[in-house]
Amino acid sequence: AMPEAAKKPKPMAADADPSFEVVTIKPSRREPLDKGFGQRGRRFTVNNDSVTDLVTLAWGLHVRQIAGAPSWAESEKFDIEGEADGEGVPSLDQWRIMLRKMLADRFHLAFHTEKKELSVYALTVAKTGMTMTKSLNQDGLAGLGLRGLGSAVGRSANMGNFRNFMQAFVLDRPVLDQTGIEGRYDFQLDWAPDEFQFSGLGVKAPPARDSEPHPDLYTAIQQQMGLKLEAVKAQVEVMVVDRVEKPSEN
Repeated sequence: AMPEAAKKPKPMAADADPSFEVVTIKPSRREPLDKGFGQRGRRFTVNNDSVTDLVTLAWGLHVRQIAGAPSWAESEKFDIEGEADGEGVPSLDQWRIMLRKMLADRFHLAFHTEKKELSVYALTVAKTGMTMTKSLNQDGLAGLGLRGLGSAVGRSANMGNFRNFMQAFVLDRPVLDQTGIEGRYDFQLDWAPDEFQFSGLGVKAPPARDSEPHPDLYTAIQQQMGLKLEAVKAQVEVMVVDRVEKPSEN
C-alpha cells in the first residue's frame, strides 16, 4: 500500500461551489514588494493586497477595468488567510469563486458592468508561427513567475494564464487573448523592461543599460514565443463599483 503522504491530494469536484470556511483579514504591515498570493492544499493566503488587487485576481481584470472605487480600495493593503470548505483541493477558478464571495460578504462589494473603449494590448500569433514548447503536463496547476524584472517563466501554462499574468504584473493596460491557442506550454521570456511596466507590482524598472542583452518586450515575445503584442483600442468590459466597505477585523 502507498504511504498516506505520497498520495496526490484529490482535486475538488469540478461542479463544487466552494466558499471560504474560515477567513481572517488584517491590515498589512509588510514592505511594498512583499506581496502576492499563494495556496497550499486547501489554504489560501494573500499578502499585502488592496481591494482592487483582489478584484483583478477574482475576475481576471486589469486595474484599468475597475471604475468608481474609493481611494482606500487601492491604497489600503490587507493580509488574508482562508480555508476552503467542502472536500478536495480547489482549482484556480474555484479560488476565484471563493474570492468573489468573500469580497461580497466581508467587503460588501456591489457592482455593475459596462462596456467602454479602452487602450488594450491584443495578443495574437506572429506571422512566423508560435514557437513555445507543448508542456508534458497538460493538467494540474500552471506555474508562472518572475525571476526578476524582465524575466518570466511559464510551466504548464495556457494562454489565459499568460494573459492574466501579463496584465496583472507586467503591462499597464488590459490584454485581449486573440491567439486561439489551446493547451498548455512551457516557456521562458527575457526582455529589457521599460518604465511603463511593472506598475502592478508597485515598482519602477531601472533604465536599460547600454549593454542590455535582451530586446524590448514586443520583440522578445515575437522571437522567444512566436506571439505578437500590439497596442489597439477595443470595447472591453469595465466593472463599476457601486459599493465597497472596509472589513471588520477578526
